[in-house]
Amino acid sequence: MVVQPLRSAQLAKLRCPLGARKAVFRDSLCPGLELEVRASGGRTWYWTRTVAPRHRQQVRLGAYPALGLAQAREAAHRRCAEQTLHLSGAPAGPSPTLRAFVAQRFLPHLRLHKPSWRGDEALLRLHVLPLLGQIPLDQLQPADVDALLQRQLQCGLQANSANKAAVLLRHLLNCAMAWEVIPLRRNPVGRGSLLKCTNQRQRICSPADVQRLLEAVDHSHNRNLGAMVRLLLLTGVRKRELLGMRWGDVDLAQDRWCIPKTKAGGMRTVPLCAAAVALLLGQQPQDPSADQLVFPNPATGRAYTSIYCAWDQARRQAGLANLRVHDLRHTFAAHLVNAGRSLYEVQQLLGHRSSAMTERYAPLNATTLLTAVATAEGLVLPEGAVASDSRQPARLPPPGLPTTGFSD
Repeated sequence: MVVQPLRSAQLAKLRCPLGARKAVFRDSLCPGLELEVRASGGRTWYWTRTVAPRHRQQVRLGAYPALGLAQAREAAHRRCAEQTLHLSGAPAGPSPTLRAFVAQRFLPHLRLHKPSWRGDEALLRLHVLPLLGQIPLDQLQPADVDALLQRQLQCGLQANSANKAAVLLRHLLNCAMAWEVIPLRRNPVGRGSLLKCTNQRQRICSPADVQRLLEAVDHSHNRNLGAMVRLLLLTGVRKRELLGMRWGDVDLAQDRWCIPKTKAGGMRTVPLCAAAVALLLGQQPQDPSADQLVFPNPATGRAYTSIYCAWDQARRQAGLANLRVHDLRHTFAAHLVNAGRSLYEVQQLLGHRSSAMTERYAPLNATTLLTAVATAEGLVLPEGAVASDSRQPARLPPPGLPTTGFSD
């Protein structure tokens, strides 16, 4: 037996000594992993362990090259983990399928800890489980993740949306390992498994876009849409937070609105500017009850389940057919940053936990960047000097002559 660190590039070059039936090469980097090289040229991976003096247990893992070095090491690590669990008295048994684990453990965990669990439940039910639901958890492979991503792309999803299913599957497997449901040492959904995202979509409304949109929503058949869109632009809150807004959470005397449960699960306070307060005063009924909705659906008296139809009609009338309601939140953030407000202030107003998310929400426009880069002139020009632009404006025609739109 030869003990050495095995490398993928040298596996095909390993040979059985002349006159011998086989040779065994043990990987010094992975406990128990051996590659048997036979005189016939065949190669097989085994995991071995000593169970008694002069007695070794040998488990066949698979044939090389169908099973590569990385996969063989992962299988050997899994065998080691299973043996450790067995020796420690941990319950042994077949691994549950992905579908069974979701129903029995993962979905109850999401309901308890994640306010937006319904989106994850739909993602699992519609995309992940139909393809991978019958596979035992400990047999999921990177190839299964690739198949899931390929299926997402075939459904017409962009890379960023397709990755959501893989990220959720990675979280699910991390939970399974943390709860000792499976003895995996490495999650098959690594960061390298995800698709590269080159389709990051960002739509920021210009002042002209906002005015056209406000004119359109004021003519909507939904009488609440105009006030809702204005409040979204004035506060930067999420659509679901606005639709669940109740008068008991609003303190107009203190110019603030307390959102009891945000997307992250906590509570946050939204300051209200004078325009937002005036809008709410105009919306407020006489002596509203604390649990009364600010924007109830007139047909049911309950919260809107969707405002898509009215919104879609209004945005098309405004010439903004691809504008999402969530883009109003981006517009709010971008307007504040370009007006000189600090990123920390905008982060607090949006309720983000990290500034990295706020940076994506609030890109700087060209005018702001041009003003910023002009500061570098002080490095080159003498003190007090002002740079002059040598470019000359287009000459206007003499009075009385028609303007052609061209300059010489």
